[in-house]
Amino acid sequence: MKEENLRKFELNKSILQDFDALMSLRLDFVEELIVTEIDDENKLLNIVGLCINVKTLVVKGDYRIKIDSILANICKPELLTSLIVDNVKLPTNVKKLVSLQNILLNNVKFSNVGNFLQDIPKPEKITQISLCNVDFGKNSIEILKRFKSLEFIYLDRINDCEFNSLKFLSENKNLQKVVIKNNHIGIKEANTLVSTECKKNVLVRIGEKDILEINENNDCSITVSTDNLKCVTQKMNLCKIDTIKIIINEENNIMANIKNLKKLRKGITISVENISDLDINELEEIKNNVSVNRIYIRDEIGEKTYPVNSYINIRNEIDNMIKDIDNDLTEAEKFLKVYRILGENIEVDDLMEVAKTDITKLENALKEKLCTSMMFARILKYCLDCLKIESKVIGGYHKDYDDYYMWNQVRIEDKWYNVDIVEDSAYIAKQGIFNSRVKNCLIEDEIFYKTHTTTNKNAEEVLESYDKKLIRIHLNEIGILKRIIDKIIKVFAYNKQLTLPGAKIENNK
Repeated sequence: MKEENLRKFELNKSILQDFDALMSLRLDFVEELIVTEIDDENKLLNIVGLCINVKTLVVKGDYRIKIDSILANICKPELLTSLIVDNVKLPTNVKKLVSLQNILLNNVKFSNVGNFLQDIPKPEKITQISLCNVDFGKNSIEILKRFKSLEFIYLDRINDCEFNSLKFLSENKNLQKVVIKNNHIGIKEANTLVSTECKKNVLVRIGEKDILEINENNDCSITVSTDNLKCVTQKMNLCKIDTIKIIINEENNIMANIKNLKKLRKGITISVENISDLDINELEEIKNNVSVNRIYIRDEIGEKTYPVNSYINIRNEIDNMIKDIDNDLTEAEKFLKVYRILGENIEVDDLMEVAKTDITKLENALKEKLCTSMMFARILKYCLDCLKIESKVIGGYHKDYDDYYMWNQVRIEDKWYNVDIVEDSAYIAKQGIFNSRVKNCLIEDEIFYKTHTTTNKNAEEVLESYDKKLIRIHLNEIGILKRIIDKIIKVFAYNKQLTLPGAKIENNK
């Protein structure tokens, strides 16, 4: 090993295999000592004593390593400026670490980190503390206020810690960056974080449900459910918050808190699991009082985001499709009417050979009445949402398709069923004329999963199919005579158009 490379030296049992070569090394050059193993005969501890200029000590990887013994064998522990401990018990005697500036502790589960920090002899010299997945021994996070020269703090998964006051952050004028992740804090501490003047990277829970996030650019956002919206808007300093993402989960009480929401720097976003939770009239009223940036719709596959105007157009299209469905009908009747409406009016255009716009976007698909296979399941779910019928979007694979595929499960009269509107839509359009029958409407698992394979862990078990006779009756409800008449009218209209001067027919339907 070249002398210039000895500034960083790893100590483990393998180096004992060539002891003569080891003794020829200039260990007095070592400034960063990494210890990953200690032998039973303590030969490695003796080597530690030869590293007389160590400034950074790294001990990691084995709980059997006694870090106190390592510190005791370091010739000049008062020279140490950095202590890095990973998956090892903490030292109990730190009195000689008078020059320590940086403390990095990772995966320390069987030592009391709070007590260790209390014992640091010169806290005013510490400029960096990083704690990740450590046990704080039920101590308060206020222990960190001892370190008045801190420039950088990293706190991730601090277990057994009371985050009862973060005031020391705003009081520390040397602080340049704060990183806090995967912890629970109160609203008071959240207000301290958003008001602290330094670089921040924060992702924490406020209480049990709400989330505070501050990115590297100090953009600050809160995710809050409507059942806690009043508390957050009244107690948080909203003038320091850029946006609030409001999750509608029980009732839409946004307007009741609109006065406080006006204080936000950039406005709100709204997230719904059920598209029926936010109708156009409610959204227009909210828009008139506060800036609404985006609308999110969640389902089992993920979360989709839409500009406000796109959301309004989507709801308009859906509302128009289902406007003639009577609320007094049974769930089965409502579902089969929607199934028929979609099957008759929307076509699948996976190759986008007919579409004039990007129909991978829901707004365009609804306007053109053309969609991809992936989109059709979502359209069906959104229509069912607005009719108060519970359903799911299920992802997986179909034996006849190479790409990822989606279908639905729907709950009718307290029983779940599988449906595949993509496959059935072609048959629905032919009902009554060619005597075609849908094959994937309200079907049990035993039949359905001969062609489908789900990747969703939350897919419901379906033990039986719905009455096939009732399905045929409802899907063929408009009658064979009307279908034949409609077909004849289309043929006459097409022929008449051909007789017009300069007629040019692009789509023969």
